[in-house]
Amino acid sequence: MLQVQDLSVSYGQASALHRVSLEVNEGEIVAVIGPNGAGKTTLLKAITGLLKAKEGTILYKGNEILGTPAHKILGYGLSHVPQGRQVFGDQSVEDNLILGAFTIKKEKQKIQELIEREYERFPRLKERRSQHAGTLSGGEQQMLAVSRALMSDPDLVILDEPSMGLSPIFVKQIFDTLIELKKSGKTVMVVEQLAMAALAISDRAYVLQVGEVKLHGESRELLRDNSLVKTYLGSK
Repeated sequence: MLQVQDLSVSYGQASALHRVSLEVNEGEIVAVIGPNGAGKTTLLKAITGLLKAKEGTILYKGNEILGTPAHKILGYGLSHVPQGRQVFGDQSVEDNLILGAFTIKKEKQKIQELIEREYERFPRLKERRSQHAGTLSGGEQQMLAVSRALMSDPDLVILDEPSMGLSPIFVKQIFDTLIELKKSGKTVMVVEQLAMAALAISDRAYVLQVGEVKLHGESRELLRDNSLVKTYLGSK
């Protein structure tokens, strides 16, 4: 579904990604892990059109999307849950969901069906449907960020650090949601600091370090790989 080949991104003279290649197959959960500053967020922003790449190729469903504006990429069926949630704090929960459906804004009936689907997924959002998003807890805002991304009914959902700043109970709920998305036919790519937890729910994984892919393979194999522990944690 997604193929990234030799992707390089720079901030001025500083290289953030150097010839990164990876792929995400339909129906998979693919994790991208690595230490702070490894280039994980940069990778996701380049894929979804929020950053300009220096060179490389990004194919989504076989079509080149490198250089395509972010709003058009969303319309192709690729949705991004950003780091830090970035909900519209002065808008209600339901308004945030409606804003997530702007690619199908003329299909009123479908939008309402999608809203009800998300309320079923996260009943707490339904309880707070008229509440300003900025007044929600961190976990509730993360639920809203995920649901907002799903309002465009994407085929591929990309999430950046969905567990950041959340209590263990919310982390479990978000990770359970990723598993449910896979079961429903969605494809998921997730950047995550909780490396071992991400490996536990994913099919395959890539380890980024200093802007380069250092390891990749089936998650269950990487969990048993001492070199992964040394690369990511520094020691066992």
